[in-house]
Amino acid sequence: MLGNIDDVYEKLQSEADLIMVDPTVASDFNRPILNRLRDFVVVAITSLKLYPTSMVLQLVTSQRIEVRVAGLSSAVIVFAPVEQLLAEVYLNKMANTKQLPFPRILKQDVTFSLLPVAFAVYSFVAGVALHTVTDEPMLRVAARQVGRTLRSLHVIAPHGIGAPQPSGKWTNRTWASVLYQWMTDTMLYERLLELLGPKVLNKLLDETCKHESLQHYTAAVLFGDIQKQSVLVQVHGNIQVEGLTRSGRIVAGDPMFDVASTMRNSLGQPFRQGFFEGYTMHAPISAEEIARVKRYAVLWRSIDALSTVQSAADKSAFAKSVTHVLSELSAER
Repeated sequence: MLGNIDDVYEKLQSEADLIMVDPTVASDFNRPILNRLRDFVVVAITSLKLYPTSMVLQLVTSQRIEVRVAGLSSAVIVFAPVEQLLAEVYLNKMANTKQLPFPRILKQDVTFSLLPVAFAVYSFVAGVALHTVTDEPMLRVAARQVGRTLRSLHVIAPHGIGAPQPSGKWTNRTWASVLYQWMTDTMLYERLLELLGPKVLNKLLDETCKHESLQHYTAAVLFGDIQKQSVLVQVHGNIQVEGLTRSGRIVAGDPMFDVASTMRNSLGQPFRQGFFEGYTMHAPISAEEIARVKRYAVLWRSIDALSTVQSAADKSAFAKSVTHVLSELSAER
């Protein structure tokens, strides 16, 4: 038995060693973890009595490593920057109080007391990511379920704005400063600056993050960054959302920030339409909330463009289009 478990760990480490030398995936963050992944996983699952029979690296990005462990039960170990795990651990705890479809937290350490990196162990959520589903009616049905789930999430009052600190306390910051810090920490500010230039970017921040109309809202627990890759579904003739994973770093604030994140072009019309149908199924959103969504959507769509705008001509055209939209928003003051 012990030999078999040792083989499981050896296979996992061999897989990590191969990824560690891949320049397209390896980073300053993930390389030290991959180098000692076996040892880190042993610490992470100690006391959980999983008795693993298999382990697989189900996701490796520059800022995140996920290891799926299967044994007497299944779990997912996540290594990520502490700011990310602080946010999603809090979100999952709050969502679990309402029995919403989010992973359960089996173990977590965001204080570096056990390892030199933050980690969390979540219950395994079966299913495939929604971005693999191409049938538009099914996409719309799944998005409708996501919309209903987020509407339920948004009735939960948070303990602060943004995300908690490692101590569990929350900093006393304004909503505008939370948004700006998020953009700075995730390099979005720097990338948007390159795309739009300082003049247009400052105007964008003035009309979105800093605008007076966005500073008045009833705070709620948020998901922070809806993407199809974060939605796990089962497809058997129909489609059922099994869980939402991999939240953004902002998990408390204006619920319209979440709604606006689903208005991005990259999510596609079926998802956008289905989400809004689900979100407003039992109650509409007000004119003031729609106005806030419109402003946040300009920010989200600008962020979306970071992965699509490549040439100098594309950058110029996009900057002009953003300038036009911002002029329209400014006229609505």
